[in-house]
Amino acid sequence: MKYFNLWLALQQFITCHIITKPMKTQAYISSVLCFALFPFPQGVLKKHETGWENEQLKGRVKSCRILYYNAIIVSGNVSKSNNVPFEESYSLFDTRGNEIESSDRNSSTHKNVKIISTYNSTEYCTKTVKYEYNGKDTTIQVALHKYDDKGNEAETQLSLLSKTSSENGNGSLKAIYKYDVNGNLLQGNYIKGNDTTLPQNVYTYDKQGNVTEDDFYNGSENLQTRTINVYNVKGTKTERTDYWYNDGPAVVKKLVCQYDEHGNVIKGDEYDAVGTLLANGSFKIYYDNVGNRIKQIEYINNKPVFITEYKIIYYQ
Repeated sequence: MKYFNLWLALQQFITCHIITKPMKTQAYISSVLCFALFPFPQGVLKKHETGWENEQLKGRVKSCRILYYNAIIVSGNVSKSNNVPFEESYSLFDTRGNEIESSDRNSSTHKNVKIISTYNSTEYCTKTVKYEYNGKDTTIQVALHKYDDKGNEAETQLSLLSKTSSENGNGSLKAIYKYDVNGNLLQGNYIKGNDTTLPQNVYTYDKQGNVTEDDFYNGSENLQTRTINVYNVKGTKTERTDYWYNDGPAVVKKLVCQYDEHGNVIKGDEYDAVGTLLANGSFKIYYDNVGNRIKQIEYINNKPVFITEYKIIYYQ
């Protein structure tokens, strides 16, 4: 799909690029196996940030179901191209805001995945189990999360229990994280099988603790990608520039975003290295009376591309 690259870039921008919670694997990195599978540590986030905050949800949300549709124009109105969503995700939270269950269903690939998360008494996620459903739940991944005495995630041990594990060494992956004195993640080292070091990410921060640079090195310690982030005075990321190094001059793309009063991205323009506008994206967002999204229409180059619906249930 010709609009997918900008759409993906906007999603990565919205999720703060390197920051994901332990129970999901949404990190924008590379196709290297361990990177595709490893979630980033919770230590990058504010200490004890709840699942509600992580998902930018307001109020005491019990569950959130998100339905994704392709969009078309019918009689001048933006409509779903099909009443069946091409993808559906679901999150269940406990009364303290921890995400205890999440799932994702893709109608085109017929792949159904569920993740169950376990927390300790201090509200840190200690274990995540990933299941694939094909008539019955089959455990395919188990991740154990360990923390240092400051609450930073120090290590993630991932065991692959599906066919993937037999195709990739002993099916065991490990990530070890290093932090500065302020608890900012500086480096992630990834180990597979018999302690063979795989690619790593190295991060740089400003005085406010915002990630200003994210460098990704391949297994040969060569710089493969670099991301530079720019923030406004409120600490909100407004620009992201990506550099790709593939045995030649860097390929550069820049994304500039604007936000609404709720703090959600409503506009994103993509530029090349010389500042030529490549594409523009925008969001029309509808909210409930609590301030959570209930519907979102995504446009690329002023054409509606996706409709997203949010079905939220609150604790009474």
